[in-house]
Amino acid sequence: MGAGRHRRISPGLITSFKGAIVAKMTRFTHIQQSSSTGCGIACLAMVGGISLEEAAVHLFGDTTPDTGRTLWGDMRKGLRAVGLEGIGNPTRVSAWHNIHGVALVAVSRTKENWHWIIYDAFDDLLYDPLRTGPIPAKTSRRKLVSYLLLRRSRYPIPRVPTSNDKR
Repeated sequence: MGAGRHRRISPGLITSFKGAIVAKMTRFTHIQQSSSTGCGIACLAMVGGISLEEAAVHLFGDTTPDTGRTLWGDMRKGLRAVGLEGIGNPTRVSAWHNIHGVALVAVSRTKENWHWIIYDAFDDLLYDPLRTGPIPAKTSRRKLVSYLLLRRSRYPIPRVPTSNDKR
């Protein structure tokens, strides 16, 4: 392995060519939202491993709602489109340690609105699309509202082609 090359040695760790651990890999690529109401789109892009454009198409088709906000129903539709599903119904929660797995989480932003983030209980990291990267859950001041645990779907839906696809 030449200089500048890295390899995975176990889930979550990579090493340099001399074997030193150089970085802890995260489960998802962090993506920032591109608009003030784009948190749902960014969260779907993160867990689905897709672009913001693809995520928007999966959530809304060709038309974005007037408010630009993403509701639980929209998120479930988008999750199915990327081969994921929520387990059960959204559940009220008051502490990060009560979430056991990877979850889509609604956190309080204002009295009328919530904000979507992804929580990875395995690494205890929050993927907040308003931030520049994942942060440890213990450093968050977000007020939790509810969450939906995520898993791979038993019935994946084929991927929708986008303008980024090669023709």
